Amino acid sequence: MVRLLLPGSLLMKTEEENEIVEVETLWLAEKRKTMEDGKKKTEEETERLRQELYELQAGFAIQKEELKDDAIGDPAWGKGDASKAGPYNGHA
Repeated sequence: MVRLLLPGSLLMKTEEENEIVEVETLWLAEKRKTMEDGKKKTEEETERLRQELYELQAGFAIQKEELKDDAIGDPAWGKGDASKAGPYNGHA
């Protein structure tokens, strides 16, 4: 069956609209793929930063304990004895 597409005919307009819809569908599919890729990269970066933050917090906790241990063992602190002179009680 041969179809005649006359300019301005309803069939021609419908086929043009179908082409437009197909192009838009392809564009939206590409846009979706791009967004999914971006989301995946963002999730990976978020996880990397979360892990880095965890490691920094652990490192700071260790540093804090080491500093606390050093301060308690310092002679100016009286080896942990609160009755002895220290740098903040005015007896040093």
